[in-house]
Amino acid sequence: MKLFKISTFVLLSVLSFSSCMKSDKNFSYSGGGVVEVQHNSIAGTTKFLDFNDITIEPTRISVSSVEAQNKFKPSETEMAYVIYSYQEEGNENLFYDKVLKNATLNYAVSVDAKTERVLQSGDKNDSISTAPILRLRSLMNNDKELYLHKGRYLMTGVDYYIQKEQHHLTLVYYPQKQVEGKLIFHLRHSGVKETSSVYTTSYQMFGTYPSFYIKSYNIMPYLINVMHKDEVTIEIHTMVNENSNDLDVAKEKIYSLTYKPNSAN
Repeated sequence: MKLFKISTFVLLSVLSFSSCMKSDKNFSYSGGGVVEVQHNSIAGTTKFLDFNDITIEPTRISVSSVEAQNKFKPSETEMAYVIYSYQEEGNENLFYDKVLKNATLNYAVSVDAKTERVLQSGDKNDSISTAPILRLRSLMNNDKELYLHKGRYLMTGVDYYIQKEQHHLTLVYYPQKQVEGKLIFHLRHSGVKETSSVYTTSYQMFGTYPSFYIKSYNIMPYLINVMHKDEVTIEIHTMVNENSNDLDVAKEKIYSLTYKPNSAN
């Protein structure tokens, strides 16, 4: 049997990974990564669309099992990190079909993160940082920390010190802080404040807890305001301390990407 990759376009193991075992008659395919969740509450079905435009249609039994084990709620999730497997006999066109029916879903967790529109700093729904982050990291095979998926989901890898689970990475939009030609967000890191002796980071824990590290923000409600522009700079302002968990000595850092509303994404 021969091991080979079924994907021709793989962003990175964080976003997409796959392998395929092939014998004379059987194909055994394993894959995973970040996917768009397509849930039909009327039909009771759940599908996933990955970054290679492959549709994964898992069995209802495997979805129900993962829902129970991982507390995964497809009806409430837009973007998720999944791991699945697939077997088929005698289909040499598996790669070209772009649809994997009756796959087995082995793991799924939401990577959706919260966004808030705050009219004035200090409002009830405002988010205040209690700790810095170490850095934003690229989820792709390049040096771009921010990635806009389908002109809707702003995605990034957030690296920060973590020991306890009660961390919140909220993207805040302040209308009064906007400037012409830009769409400005502030990333707030709040929740349980870790002690200075914590050295484990969310990036290091990605293999076990991908949702701690991968964050997807649906910013479509804010992009609507700039759809008439030829080009807009999307910025994330956040407090960074690459040496410790001390917010008092952290410095604001700006991460950005260029968005062209009229171009394909």
